Amino acid sequence: MIENSVWFRSTLYLVTALMVAVWLIMLGVTMPHLEALTGGLKVFDMRPTGYSFEEAKAILEGLGEAGRLYYADVQQGLDRVFPALIFLMVSGWQLLLARKFAMRGLRLPIWLVVLLLAINLAGANSDYSENSAVRAMLLAVPESITEGQVTGASAATIAKSLLNSLSYLLLLAMAGFYLFRRRSPRGG
Repeated sequence: MIENSVWFRSTLYLVTALMVAVWLIMLGVTMPHLEALTGGLKVFDMRPTGYSFEEAKAILEGLGEAGRLYYADVQQGLDRVFPALIFLMVSGWQLLLARKFAMRGLRLPIWLVVLLLAINLAGANSDYSENSAVRAMLLAVPESITEGQVTGASAATIAKSLLNSLSYLLLLAMAGFYLFRRRSPRGG
């Protein structure tokens, strides 16, 4: 299987390193810069429970024109690759763990593997939907955004947050189960 190949593992390590690097740049550079421009308001990507129309307007007004362009160009430039990197990283580790389970006599049903990948893909899709909706707001004059526009963007943010959290949780559960089985006398 491909999960056992040196190419797969090397690519998985590279994708993981790239994802972490992009995440650290966003977390340590672009997001703090944007939050400083808004006077400390968390920006769209950092609101896992969404945002109201009033909050969206406050963020956009706080950013100012230069901040909105920075968000659209620099932050969203990084966020063009981030959802794909998350999808590839989480899916890759899940496939590798599924293979390790099979090597220990615990083959995951194909429907479960497909479900895991579908959740990961839905998370990435929601992230790209969020990016598109936020971009439309960033490129508009703050006074021209509509409640429907904000509701759609906020819904995409919430969906992204829930689905990606579920992906991470499932990956951690798989890793924990693998480590438990590996260390237990019967898991051998």
